Parts: sequence; structure tokens; C-alpha cells
Amino acid sequence: MSLTNKKEIESDLVIECISRVYGCNFKNYIKGSIRRRLDTLRLDHRLNSISELIPLIIQEKISLNTVIQTISISVTEMFREPDFFIAFKKKVIPILKKSATLNMWCAGCSTGEEPYSLAILLYKEHLLTRTQIYATDFNVLSLEIAKEGSYSDKKMHLYEENYNHLGYSTDFNNYFLSIDKGKRVQDFIKGHIFFSSHNLAHDHVFIETQVIVCRNVLIYFNKTLKEKVMQIFHGSLNINGILCLGMKEHLMESYEKKYRIIDKESRIYQKIED
Repeated sequence: MSLTNKKEIESDLVIECISRVYGCNFKNYIKGSIRRRLDTLRLDHRLNSISELIPLIIQEKISLNTVIQTISISVTEMFREPDFFIAFKKKVIPILKKSATLNMWCAGCSTGEEPYSLAILLYKEHLLTRTQIYATDFNVLSLEIAKEGSYSDKKMHLYEENYNHLGYSTDFNNYFLSIDKGKRVQDFIKGHIFFSSHNLAHDHVFIETQVIVCRNVLIYFNKTLKEKVMQIFHGSLNINGILCLGMKEHLMESYEKKYRIIDKESRIYQKIED
């Protein structure tokens, strides 16, 4: 048996163990990504092989929060990939201005940078007062950071650079309060965001909404899980609702006729009637 096959079997066994002990299913995540994450968990516990994680999980010496924190992918920043936000500003905002009230779902929100970015953009476009953003993730530790809305000065410098690409005046700091070695999002922005736990791999339709933003999440799912998530999103969106995916993601073939393209490069789509 090759080393690669052995690691694949070990990884599958650990994922099965996590599912049975904690009821948390990672079976439909991309195998290579999961294997790398489990290897990180192995190194953290100074083990020789991934399979040695199994007795620790069975004995619950490794908490579910630790497993989720290690396996979940938390790569995010405010106004990440500014071209997306520029496209959203130019092509989606005019559509949203026609609605009296707005519900938005930011799925896989991680530590909160994306929903806060959307809220700031909506504030600049005079839409925030009529909007509720529902931001969800299955990582409870990331959600706690998101609810706090505090970020280091080092991160804030990058976030401000991203924001400035949108062509607004240099007022980025107006949305934050200074704290020790960082900034915290002001309440007039926070007050329109509701953070909640939701697992795209297990849970169903979250809310009825006009906009779903789920960027750079589906790339970690296999075809089966992507199909499930696409079904959830389609069921959640109103007719003419907007779906925003990541730059490296795309609609599955079975859903291409259910949406029209708003912006091809930025992966922004609009739901159409069946």
C-alpha cells in the first residue's frame, strides 16, 4: 500500500470517528484539504500518525471546538478582493435600492470581516438602515470573534487599503472605535448584523433573503456537498435575489439555467423564475 493511500484511509477513519463521537460531518469536504488540516492537529498533539488521533477523539481529550477550529478554513479580511465589492457597488446596489427592506445572508462569515464590509458598503450607499445582515458560520470560536468585532492595527492597515480601492473618501476609521492595539466596529454598523451558528453541511434553509454572499467556501466542498449547498441557497433566495460566490467558484451545471449572470468575473448571479 502506498503512503498516500495509507494517509487517505487514516484520514477517512478519523473523519468517521469525529462524525460518530461529535455528530459533526466532514465527509464531503475535499479530501486533500481535510488531510492537511488533520495533519496539523496531529502535529499539535505530537503524534506520529493521523490515526493516533482516534483514541483521543473517542476519549474526548480533543474537544469538538478544537477539531472545528483546526479543520475550518478561516482566510478572510475586510473588503477582500476589492474588485468584487466594486462590482457589487456598481451592479447590485442599484437593484437593492428598489427594495423597501432587505435581508442579506453572509454564509461562512468566519471572524466577521465580510459581513462588516458589506454593512459599511451599504451604509455608504444609504441602504443600511433598511437592511438586516444574517452572518453565519459553524465555528463558534470564530463567531465569538465576529460578534466582538475587534481587529488588530496590523490587520486594519490592510483593510483600509482594500476599502480605498472602492473610490470612497478616506473615512474608513469613522466606522471604528480605537481600543488597545486595534479597532472595534462601531455599534451603528454592528446593530444591523445578527451572528448565528449554521452548518452548511448539516443544516437547511436559513432565512428567506434577497442576497446571499458565500465566497471562498464552496472550494473546500466536494460535488455532493456543493449540490446540497446550492439547493439551500436556491431555496433561500427570493425571485430576482442575488447570489455572490468566490472568484474561484462557479455555479454548478445543474443550476446554470436557474440564474442569470450579473458579473461574470466577480461570480455574481441573479435568480430567475423556473
